[in-house]
Amino acid sequence: MNDEKTVRIDSIGEEYTVRTHRSGLTVFTIPKKRSEIYAVLTVRFGADDCRFRPEKGKPVIELPDGVAHFLEHKMFEEEDGTDSFALYAQTGAFANAFTTRDCTSYLFSCTEGFEENLRILLRSVTHPYFTEQTIAKEQGIIGEEIDMHKTPSETVHNNLMKCLYHVHPVRNDICGSRESIAKITPELLYACTDTFYVPSNMSLIIAGNIDPASVMRVCDEVLPEEKVPMKAVREPLPEPESVACPSIEELSEISQPMILIGFKAPVRNDPEEDMRVTAANMVNMELLFGRSGLFFNRLYEEGIINDGFDADYTSGFGYAHTAVYSVCDDPEILLEEVMKEIDVRRKEYFPEEDFEIAKRVIYANGIIPLDSVEESALTCSDFWVHGQDYLRWHEAVSGLRYEDAKRVLNETLRKENFAVSRLYPCSIPFRRRH
Repeated sequence: MNDEKTVRIDSIGEEYTVRTHRSGLTVFTIPKKRSEIYAVLTVRFGADDCRFRPEKGKPVIELPDGVAHFLEHKMFEEEDGTDSFALYAQTGAFANAFTTRDCTSYLFSCTEGFEENLRILLRSVTHPYFTEQTIAKEQGIIGEEIDMHKTPSETVHNNLMKCLYHVHPVRNDICGSRESIAKITPELLYACTDTFYVPSNMSLIIAGNIDPASVMRVCDEVLPEEKVPMKAVREPLPEPESVACPSIEELSEISQPMILIGFKAPVRNDPEEDMRVTAANMVNMELLFGRSGLFFNRLYEEGIINDGFDADYTSGFGYAHTAVYSVCDDPEILLEEVMKEIDVRRKEYFPEEDFEIAKRVIYANGIIPLDSVEESALTCSDFWVHGQDYLRWHEAVSGLRYEDAKRVLNETLRKENFAVSRLYPCSIPFRRRH
């Protein structure tokens, strides 16, 4: 163990201890007086990591779409033919994994047998095994999963990403396509694990009533005795500030039209600045489109929107955008109302008392989930991926200034950087207005 630091925020009653294992693995322990223990091992390798150098001076490797997600599926398979899920089942643990734009996470939860479950987790993720036969089998399984993911919600979202982004891989599906995953080989997967699946590019977060010494003891058993450095150099293509196209419309077997209105936002490369801007945008979304606000309630009473109406701000490595979503009878009326509301608030921002109320809502929304071992671990993991401390989020929200939130609204919601994705029923006549 190279170092140890304990962080506690008394105002929210939350704390963690972070250690660096000799292998380079970052280990967080979050004490919770719960019977359940939740562990998540996260690798900074996600769907958008499709262009990189294994190390400085080496040729650039370009991956087909869907490799990170494909790899997530394959990491549960042992060389002797056993499946890690079967090993977890023997201990009574629940296990799962997921891939996002920026990372891949492997997790388990249990009430007993913690050390054995941790061994299974660390061994499965750090000892990959691939063959042409097992890859061919998985290509068929994931191909079916890709077909199942082609839901209306996925379609309208993916089309908006294609509108907003020219070249950034956020415009591509996390799972890839049948054509892209057909290009995956054992050599390609080993190149990814050799490059990214090293302890110094991972974090282990454990929340619950656990003994930190037992965590480090299992890490000593399974992981390398010396630090394995992360040498990869990401080489993304430059993404223009403008949107790629203003709109995409598509027909689908749905009963009501769907619309997703997006605003491409400036990218903040500094993690601390990104956190502050995210806090400002979340407060602005609450002010503009929150369920207690005038806008939502007026449109709801007029029947323009329903309970499915939502708005959010998302940022990651090289991308940032706001999206407003709804199922509605007339998307064009909603689009007009949204643009009108934004235009009004850009000229005349909300009163300070409304701003303070919205801050309290976002602050509370960030605290309530931390009572859960699962949410605490996953939140810590998400912030770690982006170089941030999840306990600093509450400071970012509470310390947000009125003038800064107003400035961020004007920077984020710009008419020249907006695009629209629409999905219309193919069986119901609908007149589009432009």
